[in-house]
Amino acid sequence: MPDLLKFFYICVFRNEDTFMIKISAKTLVDLEFPRIREKLGTYCQTEMGLTKSQKLEPFPTPGETLFSLHQVKEYQSSFMQDAQIPSHGFEPVHKEIELLDIQNSVLELQSFQKIAALSSTANAQVKFFKLYQELYPCLHKTSENVEITEEIVSNVHRVINRFGEIKTEASPLLSQLRKSILQVQEKIDTSF
Repeated sequence: MPDLLKFFYICVFRNEDTFMIKISAKTLVDLEFPRIREKLGTYCQTEMGLTKSQKLEPFPTPGETLFSLHQVKEYQSSFMQDAQIPSHGFEPVHKEIELLDIQNSVLELQSFQKIAALSSTANAQVKFFKLYQELYPCLHKTSENVEITEEIVSNVHRVINRFGEIKTEASPLLSQLRKSILQVQEKIDTSF
């Protein structure tokens, strides 16, 4: 029996991904996993989060389970740290991303602002986890392959001001048109 325990220990704790965890649908129901999904859904703030929470399944390997538990522990410990994880809330942009793939499609100004805000939030997270990778090793591992997209933020802010309006200097033609409109308005005002 000690050899069997030793083998189990080696499989689970040394090489966690050597075997898959198989849980039948009946067992999940017996363990009230659908109820757990439902309870989790009450904490979701977006429709996409709710949809994903309802499709959750147990992790297939012990390694994935342990890694995820470490991520949760790191996230919870961040509330007690001096180096708290920066804000990570954002509005969904999947519809805007889909429109970007369609030729001749048009996005509203708010869509560009949402994309820039999401990019800025993701950049802040990646930089934070890189800076504090010793405190948050699992969260850093998850974010280390995420590309920093400063050019998205700077390009949007170069064209759209903080009030959601297109800047006059966004293009030479726009600048010229706005000057012409102002001149015409001044002439109309002086006429009256």
